[in-house]
Order: sequence, then structure tokens, then C-alpha cells
Amino acid sequence: MPRLPPTLLRHAYKASPYIPALMRATRALDTAKIELRWLREHAATQPRPSLALQNFVFRRSFLAEPLQYILGSQPFGAVDILCRRGVLIPRAETEESASHLAALLAARGGGAKVVDLCTGTGCIPLLLAAEAQVQAVGVDISPRALALAMRNVRHNIGALKPGSRVEIVEGDLLAAAEEIDQLLYSMHACFDEMDPEGLHHKVDVVISNPPYISADGYKRETTRSVRNWEPRLALEAENGGDVFYPRIGGIAMELGADAVVAEVGGWDQAERVQAYWKEMGWIGTAVWKDFAGRGRTVVGWTDGGEWIKDGPHQ
Repeated sequence: MPRLPPTLLRHAYKASPYIPALMRATRALDTAKIELRWLREHAATQPRPSLALQNFVFRRSFLAEPLQYILGSQPFGAVDILCRRGVLIPRAETEESASHLAALLAARGGGAKVVDLCTGTGCIPLLLAAEAQVQAVGVDISPRALALAMRNVRHNIGALKPGSRVEIVEGDLLAAAEEIDQLLYSMHACFDEMDPEGLHHKVDVVISNPPYISADGYKRETTRSVRNWEPRLALEAENGGDVFYPRIGGIAMELGADAVVAEVGGWDQAERVQAYWKEMGWIGTAVWKDFAGRGRTVVGWTDGGEWIKDGPHQ
């Protein structure tokens, strides 16, 4: 990592003695100023604001703790997502694709049933339920993630659109067939509870942001902050996550979904996922680009699901 010029650090110190320290993490003066403002606002809510601010700056600059863990939350579309150690922090790319999906669902009139596999904080189903009228089920294997997702449902209940609901269930995507059958039953039971009249039992979309980094990529491509603070379970997977995508496509088929949506690590993986899903019988696939032009989200559809095709940057 390149050293910061002494002249820049002297200029930063004049603005605040805390800013040069924060620049260890941000590497940019403007970003450090913004983070200091947020940390001051958070410190002002503590019993001893001055001591709290010193502690926050130390945690951010010298321990490389993510700002979201220090502040305790992350804005994510129309919702505010509580963030805790041991659960992956929501990413901007995920927010963009989820907001785009919400707009597509809203344009179809609302009332869709959605399953989010590897839900983590619950950020995706909550955003969908706040920006479109949906009934959503989030699934995760991590006890910490499940507990936090349930807290986030309660925390954001007032932000959801009328008629929207989110339920959280435990499940392992890579489990044996018998356990997958039980997971499918649990998801159907959630939808039955949300829709006791049985007016709409069909799942419309299955979405997932699974672990998709290889062991080598985890060592080379992730930052020190990510490696030290965020859960490896949510980032690294066998074969760089390729193990998950056939299972995601298969569960979506078992649920009778019209469409399946999954985040990937880039164009190469996107092409492999398209090949998996085409071989499984999804009649169409496409890749959504993120704001940086990278192939970030793969979508697949059956007859009637073509509405999922176009991404946010077509």
C-alpha cells in the first residue's frame, strides 16, 4: 500500500488531529472527513462522547474495523440494516441489484413471493419488501446471521410496504436431499402462514448472494479489514463458490420459480453459472452488469419469467 504524502497528512491534521489516523483506513482525505463526522455523531449518543470518539477512531484506523460494525448499521435502499461482527456487511453492488429487482417486481403489480438463499443480515428480502410489495423468506445456515436477520426484520417493520412480510428460516443449501426436502417444506409453510387464503402459492423469484471467492482469491483479493472482521464462511467457498450455483438453480426449480437471480464474482464465473443453469433446463439466462461494468449478477428464467432479463445498466 503506497505511503500517504507528508504534505497531505499535515493538511489533514489542520482539519482535525483524528483525520490523519482515519486516512490509514480510507486512504482519502474527503472520505476521512465524512467518516469522522459520522463517528462524532455516533459518539455524541454515548455516555462519554470524547472518550467514545477516541475509541472509535482507534478501532477504525489501527484495528481496521469496518465502519459499519462501529456505527452498528448500514443504509441499504429504503431500509436501515443493523450490522454486527460475524455477519457479512451488505455491499453496494448487492444494493444496486436488489433495488433493480424491486423495481421490476413493483412494475408487475406487487404481491410476489420471493426466496433469498444465504440471506445474511436479511438485507435483500427487507429491501424488496420495502420497495415493492412482496412476501419473502430469507434462508441462512449461520446462527449469528439468523439472529441478526430476525432483529433486522423487527427493526425495519415500519419501513415495509403494506402487505409485505419477511420470514427467516434456517437452512443449508449444500445439505443432503432429505434436508433440502425439509427446507423446501419450511419455506412453503412460511408462505402458507403469510397467505392463509392460498391465493398465490407459486414462488416467483429465488435470489442469492452466496460465497463466491476461492481460497486463493480470499488471500489475494480481500482487504485486511475484511479478513480480520468479516465471516470467512460468507465469502469463501469450494471452487470459488461454483458449488452453490447448481443448488440455487435446483432449489428455484423445485419451488416452481419463474426466475432465479444470483450474484457472482465476475464475468468468468457468470459464464460458468449460465452454463450450469442452461444445462439444468432454464430456458434463458443473462448477466446484469454492475455500476463498474463488471458481470455481477446472473439471472435465469422459464416461460413467463422473461421480465427478469434486463439489468440496471442495459
